[in-house]
Amino acid sequence: MLNPDDIKVVGDRLLDRNWRMNNLYHIIDTTGQVVPFRMNESQAEFWGGMWWLSVILKDRQRGFSTLIALFILDSCLFEPNTQAGIIDITLPDAQKKLAKIKFAYDHLPKSIQQRIPLTTDAKTTLAWSNGSRVDISTSHRGGTLNILHISELGKIAARKPDVAREIRTGAYNTVDKENYIFIESTAEGQEGEFYDVCQDARNAQLEGRHLTVLDNKFFFFGWWMGFKNEMDPEGVVVNATTAKYLDIVESKIGRVLGPRKRAWYQKKLNQQRDDMTREYPSTPEEAFQASVDGSYFSQEMARARKEGRITSVPYNSAYPVDTFWDLGFDDSMTIWFRQRIGSQNRIIDYESHNGEGFPYYAKLLHEKGYLYGKHHMPHDIANHELGTGLSRLTAAEDLGIKPIEPVKRPRDIEAVLAGIEEIRSFLSTCVFDAERCDAGAKDESGIKCLDNYKKEWDERLGTFRRSPLHNWASHGADAFRTGAVGLKDETDLIYRPPDGIAMSEKDWRSITGANEHSVAFNMEDD
Repeated sequence: MLNPDDIKVVGDRLLDRNWRMNNLYHIIDTTGQVVPFRMNESQAEFWGGMWWLSVILKDRQRGFSTLIALFILDSCLFEPNTQAGIIDITLPDAQKKLAKIKFAYDHLPKSIQQRIPLTTDAKTTLAWSNGSRVDISTSHRGGTLNILHISELGKIAARKPDVAREIRTGAYNTVDKENYIFIESTAEGQEGEFYDVCQDARNAQLEGRHLTVLDNKFFFFGWWMGFKNEMDPEGVVVNATTAKYLDIVESKIGRVLGPRKRAWYQKKLNQQRDDMTREYPSTPEEAFQASVDGSYFSQEMARARKEGRITSVPYNSAYPVDTFWDLGFDDSMTIWFRQRIGSQNRIIDYESHNGEGFPYYAKLLHEKGYLYGKHHMPHDIANHELGTGLSRLTAAEDLGIKPIEPVKRPRDIEAVLAGIEEIRSFLSTCVFDAERCDAGAKDESGIKCLDNYKKEWDERLGTFRRSPLHNWASHGADAFRTGAVGLKDETDLIYRPPDGIAMSEKDWRSITGANEHSVAFNMEDD
């Protein structure tokens, strides 16, 4: 720690922000010791490329909240009248960041504290005699800020979408151009404010667009970056599945993952299990594909990815295609397309559209050229329309969409949860075509619906309710439930090829066209 007399020796170096950030401040390290702050590899990389508006997608424990806290303190002390704000998912979380600022200030040389004393030291505010101040909250509107730090926007958007929108429309607009906004978070599903801002910023990066002072610059920090996530590999067995996965990661990131990193990943995976790709992603895409807090099917979808069951699944004309429907409001309809081959359910296609009637869907089904089996639809397909007196079932069958199998729609929470359990069982037998089941609108692709179908968040109790959140993901999930429940009572689930067509191949990889990295999937007949 610098003594008062040290300031005389430091001299003009106090005018250099880079020197101050790596020499003037103290923090508590991971062992609980008070130590001088020195930027680690990730912090230094970010510091070297920092922009006016920075969005950081990261894994755990990179130290960005500490770096930003010290940047805020440094600005408040050496740039009079700096106004800063910190937003976090809860007030206690925001208070922890304010406490980092207060700790670093308390451990400054006394001569600096005497020159710029604190005038307000409260739970939600720090203010200094030079007119600078820091305020914390779970949102922010009004006033003018020079620095805004938004932490865990991914979780805020997932649990409190209205608050996330308020942050965008309110807090963002308190920061004028050529001032700083820092957004840092782990990913939380493929929707919401954090997902959108990351996608926009990353697209600009990939396209090499010139950034203006009102554009976000994208930063990604994966688990493999730097030397932090490593360990002695002696005695650590990296299993075949993990080894294949890490081989694929190497090809994506263009660098070798040595034994120390592989050993760390295996041990951390054993601990984090299905949450590994969310907490320690390898790529930005993986971060957003990872499990979502409160997601009903996080484990099943993670397992499908791990086993290579989201791949290329061509249509096989020897087998009929069944469809699963959800009939939403305002003519919104969602359809899954499934073939049963052996004990495997191949989900080969997905459609979701609004504002179209059955003539549109009859034409769409015909143009796909599939040989159809049964069309599973919610039982209210049989309801009679007030205007015509005819049921929607009759209208659909008159257009050639038949035979239709009505499936009872759940009317209470217990029936909904029972249907969700049917989906979980059904998912374990499914292989998805990655391209066609992700086709359609950005937020309404089939696989994303299953990833993001989640429980409602109870803000008062701070926990998830039993009931599902009704959002864009509901339609795809409800259609999938129609199929899972409708197929439950089938007496003959195995479709066999016509005479003259042998199914001697038992390895699903060669049938679906999966690559050599895919994991074998049991395809023995029931």
